[in-house]
Amino acid sequence: MECGGKRSATPLWMNPSSRLAASPEESKAVSALRSATALHGPPLPALRFDPKHSRLLTFLMKFPLHAPAFPTPVALALLAFMVAGEASAEVYYSKRGLFDESTGYIQSEVDGYWFRGSGVVARDSRLIYSCAHVVYDNGVWADQHVFHRAYHSSETPYTSDGVSPRGFRYFTGYSTNSNDYGTSSSRTYAYDFVIYYGSSSFGPAVGWWDDGASVLGSSRWKRIVGYPSTIDYTGASGYAYQHGTDWFANSADAVRSPYFTIDDVSTGKGNSGGPVFVYDSDSEKSFLAGILVSGTPTLAGMYALSDVSDNMASAALGLEPISRTLVNRSIIKLPDRAFSYTTRSVETQDFSGGVVSLKCSVNIRTPRRGDLNVYLKSPAGRIRWINKASSSSRNNVVLRDQEFTSSFKGSPANGKWELKMKDKRKRNLATFRKFSLAVQALGE
Repeated sequence: MECGGKRSATPLWMNPSSRLAASPEESKAVSALRSATALHGPPLPALRFDPKHSRLLTFLMKFPLHAPAFPTPVALALLAFMVAGEASAEVYYSKRGLFDESTGYIQSEVDGYWFRGSGVVARDSRLIYSCAHVVYDNGVWADQHVFHRAYHSSETPYTSDGVSPRGFRYFTGYSTNSNDYGTSSSRTYAYDFVIYYGSSSFGPAVGWWDDGASVLGSSRWKRIVGYPSTIDYTGASGYAYQHGTDWFANSADAVRSPYFTIDDVSTGKGNSGGPVFVYDSDSEKSFLAGILVSGTPTLAGMYALSDVSDNMASAALGLEPISRTLVNRSIIKLPDRAFSYTTRSVETQDFSGGVVSLKCSVNIRTPRRGDLNVYLKSPAGRIRWINKASSSSRNNVVLRDQEFTSSFKGSPANGKWELKMKDKRKRNLATFRKFSLAVQALGE
C-alpha cells in the first residue's frame, strides 16, 4: 500500500553501480580531514562523493592528517576537490539498486483489492517486519499476503511466485486510531507496525537495534530500502525494482514516540514497510532500527524498534526466556608486551532467539591493570570494553555479575562468546583465571 506523503546481522554495503555518497568507511577519512581543518574556520559543508574518490579516501586514511607532515592547506585543497557543489540542504532520494537481500516486495489483499508495500526478514528467518497500513484499509485487515524477497524487476511479480506467511501480529491501537484520527495522524503512525510469521524460513534475517529511537536520533549513518511505486524527485515509476537511499547522517526527531521523522530524506510512495538501517562502526555492520511508515518529498517517517516490537516478535515465534551459565576456567599467563590478543571463549547452541539479559564475570590477576586491554565479543561481532590500557597502577581486572544487557540485548545468543585480552607493556605479568556469562535468552 502506498504511503501518502523516515543482531547475526546482514551487512548493508553500497551498490557500486549507484554509489554517490560516502560509505561509513569513507567517512572515517572525511572525519580526519575535518579534524585537520577544524582550527581554521567554520564547519565544512556536507560532502557528496564521486566513486572515483574512493581510492583517494582510502589512501588518505593511511596518514595522520593532524600531523605537521600533512599541512592544513593540503587538507583544504583535497576537501575542495571532493565537494561536488556548494553547501546546501540536500534531500536524499531513493535510487534503483538491489541493496539488501533480506528486503522484499509485499502484496496484500484487503477487501478484494491488492496493495503493494515493502518488508524485511528480521531477527529470525521466520519473521518479516513491515507496517500496518500495508495490511489494513477502511476498517478491514488483509486476509491474503505474499512476500517476494529480493525481488528486482520492471514487472509486477505473480502472487503465485511468492511465499505466504501463516499470519501476522499487530497493535489493536492501529485500527482504533486509524478510525478515530485518520491514517495520516501521528497517533496512528505510532502503532503502524506489523510482524508476519511463518513456519519455515523466508530467507536470511537482518540483525536489529534493541533501541531504535536512540540510534535513529543520532548522527550515525542511515539508509532506507524498499519498493517505491513512484520516485519523488522525478515522478518516474519505481516499477517493482528495489531502491535505496544513499547513506545519510541526518538525525530523527520524535513526533509521538515511537513515531519519528527525518528531514531531507525521501523515498517515494509505495515504500511503506521498508527497513531503516543504521550503521554500527564497532562491528562495521548495519542493523535494522525502524520501519518506514510515512513520507513527503522532503521527509521520511518511521516506527522505531524497541522492547515493545521485540516482545511482539517473541510472541510471534512462541518463545520464552530461558537461562544458561557459561564458564571458562582455562588458566593461562598472558604474553608480555603482546602484539595480538589472547582469547578465552564460551559457546552455546541452546537458544532460539536474542539475548534478554546478560551478566559477565571476569578474573584476571595482574599487578597493574593499566597494562591490559580486555573486551567481550558476541557471536554477532558486537563488543563491550572491560578494561582499556591506561596509566592506572591498580591491580587485577575483576568483574562479578557485571550487567552487560544494554550492550548485547537482542543480539543472537547462540555461538561463540570471546573474551579478548592483551598485555601491552613489559613486566607486571598477568594471569587469566576465570570468565563466565549468565545469559538469559529466548528459547522454545
